[in-house]
Amino acid sequence: TADVTPHWLELEQARLKEEWRLSTRIVCWSEWCVTCVAADGVPREKCVVVPPSFTPSPEYAACEPQYEKQPFTIIFLGTLCLRKGTHDLVQAVAKAAEQVPVRLVLAGPNQLNPAMLEQFKQHIDYRGFVPHSELPGLFAEGHVLALPSYSEGFGMVQLEAMAAGLPVIRSTNTGDAARHGEEGLVVAAGDQSGLTEAIVTLARDRNLLREMSIKARRRLNDFTLEAGAAAWAAVVKAETKSSS
Repeated sequence: TADVTPHWLELEQARLKEEWRLSTRIVCWSEWCVTCVAADGVPREKCVVVPPSFTPSPEYAACEPQYEKQPFTIIFLGTLCLRKGTHDLVQAVAKAAEQVPVRLVLAGPNQLNPAMLEQFKQHIDYRGFVPHSELPGLFAEGHVLALPSYSEGFGMVQLEAMAAGLPVIRSTNTGDAARHGEEGLVVAAGDQSGLTEAIVTLARDRNLLREMSIKARRRLNDFTLEAGAAAWAAVVKAETKSSS
C-alpha cells in the first residue's frame, strides 16, 4: 500500500495557526518570513523582523580574497535541490561561461538528478559534504557566494561567506544580509537570466567585486550579539508599553 503518512507541517498547521492567532507579536528573521506567514493569514502588523546574530571565528577574518584570480569562482553551500534554486544556478553558470571564465563549487548533499551535474560537469566542482571546520577554506577559494533559493527563512550562510569577504548573489526570497548593489546583487527567485547577468557583471568588474567584499565584512556589524540584543529589547519595550 502507498505511504499516506501526513507531512509534519500538515499535523502542526492547526496548532501553529492557533499560536499565531493568540500571539500579540510574531518575530521573524526576515521580510521574506513575514511574507510567508502573511500568506498563511497572519496580519502583517503582528510581525516584526529581528535578524539572527552571528559571531564569526577568527579563521574567517584570516581569509584574503584574491579578486583578480581566474576563473571567477562561485561558491554554493547547502543541499543541492529545487527549493535552493541549485538547478537555476547550474544553468546560469553554464550561460555565463559563454562570456567569461567561470567555475561553480558545489558543497552539500545532492538531491538533484545526477544527470544535471554530469551535463554541466565542465563548469562544476562538486565537493559533497564539507565539514563546518573547513568552511573558511572553502570560502577562500571563491569570489562570491550564490544563494538563489526559492524560499529561505534567512540564510545564515550569507553571514559566514561575508565574514570571509565574499559578496553574495542571492534571490529576493531570502534574508537581506547582502543588499543589492552594496554587499552583493539580488535577483528574483527562478530568474536564470538575472543570475547569469549578476555573475558576468562581477566577473568582469573586479573593482566592484572588491568594493562589495569590503562592504560585506562591514555589514556584519549589523548582526552582532549586541545588535541582536538591542533589537529584541526594542520589541519587548514596545510590547510592554502597548500592554500597560
